[in-house]
Amino acid sequence: MPDQLQAPPPPTRTRTARAALTLSAKLLRTASKTLVQLVTTPIVVRTLGPQLFGAWAMIQRLGVYVSVTDFRAAGITKLVLGLRQAQSDDHEKRRLLGASLVVWLAFLPLMIATSALLILLSHRLIPTDAVHVGAIRLAMAIFVLNILLARILSIPANALAAANLEYSALHLEWVLPVATGVATIAALLCGLGLPGVVLAYTIGMTLDGALRLRIARRLLPWFGFAKPRREEVRFFVGSSVWLQASSVASMGLVGADVLIVGFVGGAALGGVYAMTIYVSRVCSEMISTVFASARPGLINLCGAGDWPKIAQLRREMQRLSLGLGSLAAACIIVLNGSFVRLWVGAEMYGGETANVLQAVVLLVIVMLRNEAIVLDGFLALRGKAAATLAGAVAVVLLGLAMTRAWQLAGMSLALLIGHAIALSLALVWLSKRSGHTLRPFAGLGWRSGLSALALLGAATALRPAIAPGNWPALCLTGAAVFGLALGWTWLCTFDAETRQLVLTRARVSLGEWGRRWNR
Repeated sequence: MPDQLQAPPPPTRTRTARAALTLSAKLLRTASKTLVQLVTTPIVVRTLGPQLFGAWAMIQRLGVYVSVTDFRAAGITKLVLGLRQAQSDDHEKRRLLGASLVVWLAFLPLMIATSALLILLSHRLIPTDAVHVGAIRLAMAIFVLNILLARILSIPANALAAANLEYSALHLEWVLPVATGVATIAALLCGLGLPGVVLAYTIGMTLDGALRLRIARRLLPWFGFAKPRREEVRFFVGSSVWLQASSVASMGLVGADVLIVGFVGGAALGGVYAMTIYVSRVCSEMISTVFASARPGLINLCGAGDWPKIAQLRREMQRLSLGLGSLAAACIIVLNGSFVRLWVGAEMYGGETANVLQAVVLLVIVMLRNEAIVLDGFLALRGKAAATLAGAVAVVLLGLAMTRAWQLAGMSLALLIGHAIALSLALVWLSKRSGHTLRPFAGLGWRSGLSALALLGAATALRPAIAPGNWPALCLTGAAVFGLALGWTWLCTFDAETRQLVLTRARVSLGEWGRRWNR
């Protein structure tokens, strides 16, 4: 049996310790994927060309819409099992997994029909030269097949996440991204083009799901499927409707921007936009990962109705969000233009205005995702769906108009407005569900807010004077900018309580890693 299939963690491990290990595993996965993409993306861009690379970015966004046609049965499983962490009824947990499987099978025909429609219309949805139509259609077919497999293979991964055991497959977090990157380069060297890139991605995702299935069967004594009760299936379907609506809206809020730019300006401009926002999206994912590691524990607190602890954890998340988000945004404002030019070429950079706006979007995205975690904990799925849908409608309508008028800067501004709307409405619903009036930055203090604004303002003012022209200069400049921004964030944006919180979490993480390494 591989080394990663280890015995379950001791029951005495605290919620903070598990969150620390989960955070480490998630960061390792994100860092591995990012490093692989940094190496492979320039090769993919040069080999495929701007049009097919932009088509690949659009295929990924379009394919995601297929994934929601299963009505998010696996997502409901993770939420419900997370709320029942402390319960010992193993048969009930198997019935819940069975209900998830029943719902997935019920909506499988819809997934297949949607997949066929996307394949048929791919040449119209992705504007490119006629010579690329066949390659795009084949790539879309492979990608939707990957999604069909991934939805069922996500059940064991969601069961591990609900049990706060995501860190149990630690070795997979770096091995599989590297293997996928190697397979991608091999496909390009063999002349397989865009379909080969998609095939390599599909193989990596399928292998990941299969290995997590083995791990779940080893670590979770209750993992398996049992015939669900009728009321459990009805609950899954009823909850899935709102989670489905939230998922579709979330795709409009976050994933529609690349599609809108591609529809309005063509696949090549969509590729330019994807490269311009790449670092911003990676940073938002990594920062969100920090807080997602606390998700199982927070949902457990929501299930227990422990509002004082929920409020305390939410305040901690807000303070860290502001500091980490403004730190990342400042570095992006100063360095992203030079990075993209050196990485994939100056023609793939969308301009300074779009870059600054995307940096601010990053901060709002992190805040919104934190509130979404709390909404999930309260099972306020209708409120989450309504808030996300309102933001998505704003992004799509404003994005279509503003992209025609101001191209990438217009799309970035529409994205910022849409996320601000979603965040405001999410807080309204959370206040209603919890019985406590909440504000976006309550508890942060005016000093922290002004400090973050000052950092972003300084980064914007300094940007024209900083333009490293080679990789060594970029690395040295990046280290200096990051060090200065980190020092400012630590001393000015973080208060004494937040600094102590960071040090405590770091000590716990290092201690858990040391004990895990010594086992």
